[in-house]
Order: sequence, then C-alpha cells, then structure tokens
Amino acid sequence: MVNVYFNNIEDIIISNIKEANVRIYVAVSWFTNGKIFKQLLESSNRKVDVRVLILDDLLNRNEYGLDFGHLSIQGAEVRLTVPRDGTMHHKFCIIDDKIISGSYNWTYHANKNNENILLSDEPEVVRDYCNEFDNLFNNGSPIKLPYEHLKWTSIKEGDFSELRRNIFRDIIAKNDENRELKRIKLIHLDRAYHKNNADELRCASSLPIAGHFKTISEVLTSREHEFDFKL
Repeated sequence: MVNVYFNNIEDIIISNIKEANVRIYVAVSWFTNGKIFKQLLESSNRKVDVRVLILDDLLNRNEYGLDFGHLSIQGAEVRLTVPRDGTMHHKFCIIDDKIISGSYNWTYHANKNNENILLSDEPEVVRDYCNEFDNLFNNGSPIKLPYEHLKWTSIKEGDFSELRRNIFRDIIAKNDENRELKRIKLIHLDRAYHKNNADELRCASSLPIAGHFKTISEVLTSREHEFDFKL
C-alpha cells in the first residue's frame, strides 16, 4: 500500500500516531507543532516506544518552543543531531509497520505551505527507513534534563537572520494563540535578535499586556513585507 497526500497533512499524521500500538520513530529537521507533540505524549503514556530525533538549533530549542524534556520524562527517547557530514534534513516517521515521509516539517508554518507526504507499509521500504533512523539516532545526543533552551548568545551572528525569520513565521502560523499574544512574542523576539541579549527573550505570558499594542503594532506593520505575514 502506498498513498500520497497533499492536503490535511497534520490531521493524517495525528490520526496515524493515535493508531500506533508498538513504536513511533520520528526524524524531522524542525518540530514545533504542539498538536502533534501532544499526541506523542499520549502515545508515550500508552507505553508506545516513542523516539524523536531533531536538529539541535534555535528553531527547535528557542524559549517559545516545545519542552522535549517533558516528552523524555514521559518515557520517550529524544535526541539531538548537529551537522557533521551534512544537516539532517529528513521529515519522516515510522509508525508500527508503516512509514510517513515527504516534504512536511512538523511545524505550524508547514500548514501554510504546499507540502506532501507519502504513507507506505511496503516491508522493504519500511526496513530501509528503519535502518536510516537507527543509524542517525545512534549517533544523536540524548537531551539533558532539565531540558535547556538555547540562548541567543549561543548562536553565531551570521545565523540570526534565517532563524529569526523561521521563528517569526512559526509564531504567526500558530492557530491556537490570539493576536495580542502573538504580537507580544514577536516584539520581544525581535528585541532579542537586535540586542543579541538572552535576557530580552522572555516568556510572553508573563508580560503585562496593557501598553504594548501600539509599539508592537507599529513595528510589525512596518515589517510585514519582510516576513511575509499579516496579523
């Protein structure tokens, strides 16, 4: 069986995760989607063997990102990979005896893109993906507890622009937050970028909302063309 999908990809992945009985092995470059993350937590609680491999970078480990330590505490194995002979750019998962693979990163912004996934239970295909996952996972570094988010000061200056753009886009695409909270997150993220100061990147939920909207609105409105989003 081989099926290809171009629409409702998030729902298809979640549906297959819910049906897992034995294992879920994930190798994705970037993972910020809280809905899929929640299903992995629930699967791990059901004693499904959950293993996750992601890139060790700011998009996966910024302070607004997922707490992969929580997943680890629930019994899953989470490992980070850094570029050595090349960046781990996969987007696949093994669920029991089938695989899901394609262009879709497990991020909110991916839902805004034209993406695809392929679902297959062909034994030879599943075997090859398992071999690739084992090779990468065995060379990954287990996350440390408590889980540490990367600070802006740990990022090389030349890497800031693309990382900031990706994080901005993902916050914008997140559909379970209101506009005001998004604005607060974005303005503080932007300040952290410009000042290269980890202290500026703080939890948006703890910030006073009143008095922020005018400044935030002005900044974002003036830069919508740069980040290709609108609030």
